Amino acid sequence: MALIDNVRRALLRAFPGAEVRLRRKPANRVGGSLVWEGFDTQMQIDRQVQLRQAIGAALSPDQQPLVSFILTLTPDEEAILAEQ
Repeated sequence: MALIDNVRRALLRAFPGAEVRLRRKPANRVGGSLVWEGFDTQMQIDRQVQLRQAIGAALSPDQQPLVSFILTLTPDEEAILAEQ
């Protein structure tokens, strides 16, 4: 199974109802964005900790470093970015 599918499945399991947008990056990496209402009251560092915990629980140690930057946003933050 492809890494991108494993990451998507892990994120949807850890963040129910989230919108997950992933892309393949150079060197077989995966990156993208995760938009979830549950981030509404969380600081960015806490969001990233949750994200890394979800990835760590779902992917093998050799796959984890292949997950590049994933931006964590609330729906409101995403809407603001879309306006720019």
